[in-house]
Amino acid sequence: MRQYDLIVVSIEPFPYGQAATNRMLSYLVGLAKDSKVLYLCLGGPVVDSKNTLKKGSFKGIDFEYMCEPAAKELAAKPIRAAKLILRHVTLFVKLLLCYKAKSLILYSASRRLAKSLQSICRLKKMNIFRDITEIVGDNYSKAPQAVELMKRESADFTGMITISKGGYDFFDNLPDRKRFLLPVLVDMERFTPSQDKGKYVFCCSGANLERDGLLDSMEGFLMFRKKHPEYKMLIASALKPSDPYHARCKALMDQNSEAIEYLGAIASYEIPSRLAHATALMLTPHENYKTKGFPTKLGEYLASATPVICSSIDDISEVLPGDVAFMVEPNKPEQVAEALETIINEPDKARKTGLKAREFMNGKFTIEAYIEPFKKFLRLSDD
Repeated sequence: MRQYDLIVVSIEPFPYGQAATNRMLSYLVGLAKDSKVLYLCLGGPVVDSKNTLKKGSFKGIDFEYMCEPAAKELAAKPIRAAKLILRHVTLFVKLLLCYKAKSLILYSASRRLAKSLQSICRLKKMNIFRDITEIVGDNYSKAPQAVELMKRESADFTGMITISKGGYDFFDNLPDRKRFLLPVLVDMERFTPSQDKGKYVFCCSGANLERDGLLDSMEGFLMFRKKHPEYKMLIASALKPSDPYHARCKALMDQNSEAIEYLGAIASYEIPSRLAHATALMLTPHENYKTKGFPTKLGEYLASATPVICSSIDDISEVLPGDVAFMVEPNKPEQVAEALETIINEPDKARKTGLKAREFMNGKFTIEAYIEPFKKFLRLSDD
């Protein structure tokens, strides 16, 4: 049986993935400098990704997938269900028979997985923590009862890791000693600022385009482009035509194909260059979509030193000082257009705002600022 200090369990691909993977890497790399860390992924590496190894090591972090590399195409529903059960069984066997650790972090919203891991941790006398990066449930949720249930069941964990003050306060049923605010952290080495700007603005979104307010970003850009037809908008995301909001986004893209270029889902290691060479970056969640979170992608936007336009909403307005981004009111595409005008008409202000944003992230949002209290919270240190 191999002994580790910390085991992380998640469905997110590793070491190359999207925002969730980057979130975990931002602190696991720091922990791995003097702790033994293992990352167990419930899925399998995708055959055309940068990593196709089922197990290996990355920046001092051991990782292992619970199944063989798989193509991106979706199998039939019964087959997917059977494979998921097999992956869970494999994970549980590994934890019971192959590995042991002082503590385990779960990065998943799955209640069933949480209950199973809690049972294993009790049996093996391991501490179990949960990392929650957003809480979709305040003013907007299709499952508010599930969110409240998650809150009540948070008491069953050794502790909760939250990404924002809003998330921290949401778990007010827990004492302070069982909550740790680990804000959005960024590996600054991934982002190299550039003054060589292309005539494009850039948006990167995961599966939840509505959360990121993509329609407002597009509508604001199209207003701006009436006066500046030389600019294009590039969008990296995954579209789901069955989702009504996604369908509206696609319709607007199709109607303005000469102005908006849809890139599809691109690998996270390709994103830093896109950020660095853009004229501006946009993230405009609307006023009815509050998650008590601070998007990881926003932290990466700011680290790139490219001017950022974002909605003054939720924890974004609580965290960001006014001089590091171009803040707009939610649901106001015309303000997005005005911010873009300012960025191209006042290049010195735009450049200074971008550099202040990078300085802001470098000063407060790297693991070095949190490593010692975080290790103590996870019960990895001897204190």
